[in-house]
Amino acid sequence: MKSSASIRRSIVACGAMVLSFVVPAAAATTERFPPVVIDTLSITDGQILTERDPGALVGAATLSILAGLDRQQTTQSGIAALVGEILLQTPVSFHQRMMPLVDAVSAIGGTIHVEMVGGERLNFVIEARSADLAPVLRLVAQVLLAPAFDTTAVQQAKDRLVARLRTQSNNGDAIATEAFREGYYRSSNAGLPTFGTIAQLNRLTPLDAQAFFFSAYRRTGTLLSLVGDETDATMQAAKMVIAALPTGASQPAVIDQRATLSPNTKIISYRNNAMPWIVVGFPAPNATSQDFGAMLLFSTFLETALLPDLASLTLDPSLRPVTVRYDYYSHPATMFVSIDGGGAEPLLALRRITLVVNDFARRELDDQSLLALKQLALGRFITENLHPEERASAIAVLAGSGLGADARNVVLRRIEAVTSADLQQVVRRYCAKYTLSMVVPHRDSGP
Repeated sequence: MKSSASIRRSIVACGAMVLSFVVPAAAATTERFPPVVIDTLSITDGQILTERDPGALVGAATLSILAGLDRQQTTQSGIAALVGEILLQTPVSFHQRMMPLVDAVSAIGGTIHVEMVGGERLNFVIEARSADLAPVLRLVAQVLLAPAFDTTAVQQAKDRLVARLRTQSNNGDAIATEAFREGYYRSSNAGLPTFGTIAQLNRLTPLDAQAFFFSAYRRTGTLLSLVGDETDATMQAAKMVIAALPTGASQPAVIDQRATLSPNTKIISYRNNAMPWIVVGFPAPNATSQDFGAMLLFSTFLETALLPDLASLTLDPSLRPVTVRYDYYSHPATMFVSIDGGGAEPLLALRRITLVVNDFARRELDDQSLLALKQLALGRFITENLHPEERASAIAVLAGSGLGADARNVVLRRIEAVTSADLQQVVRRYCAKYTLSMVVPHRDSGP
């Protein structure tokens, strides 16, 4: 277990290591990163946000629509994800042939997939060569104007979601996270299963999907972010996508209010997994809160303090034995720690979480430690948003969280402005209580 002094040494060491990946060693300052320039174009209640990257071979786009979980009725769990998949399976005209949108985009040399963001938004994330973004966006506009709700498209979409649910049923992280979210968001549709359940999906009809599309897919609040070597053709295609949506706003569904879980609740699920998986969830400030920057700093350090070695920071987050995710785009926001019992000792990790929380709550950091922690957080934020697809998604998610078109610069400024007192106050305010979600190995009692 780390002492207070060693925790501070870890901050300095981790900050120096991450900083070495993103800035020259001589530039040890939190003011090293130049601002990102985002051009904004409003299109009758929708917005196009563009980060131009002249000469970039690869570009990306994210279409973010207020058509997520909180547009579902409680009897329609899974329909938001189903409609998103139906749009991907809708046939489009491509080279004088009809084929599903997802296949046509692949034939162009790009990718498109759906992500559910918090309880509100559904994002279509696209990546392609910059020169091919315009034809891909024109295909998306074609689908939005005439989505297919025939039996074939609906069944194909259901099959994809059912396959995902079956894969998820063997994933300890997914099981523990879903259980935590369902418990934490008991008074919000954000707690509904992201992809529904197999039984619920089977009950949904083409008419249900069609009705959801025409009520939820509206222009108000829609964001389309573009990253790459944008041309006039790309901008015209982006305008076509926004214009393909009807004007007006969708409305959140009224849900049955359920009692909120009390702090320090334990949620236990039994599965035939080989090793346990634990999710420790904390309440957290949302992106527009004055506490946002300090929580970003703390969540960044908490992950480094829980990893078995600094080399783990170089791994993709999905491969790390411990990950800390700050879900600031859900309402209310959360921060949760996911611990893989196969790669980290859960009880040791829980003790270390308590140690770090108590230490940060009691003592202010010295200037050197705070600077190193800021460098660590800045480096993490930038390295997690290097690729065009990641940058496009970050622009849309952060803007949709209420930070506006200049959101990425706002995040950097919020990090730079944090004081040691801010950090101490945030840890005291949000991290004293937690919800524990556990997936425990279950063995059949038979021979």
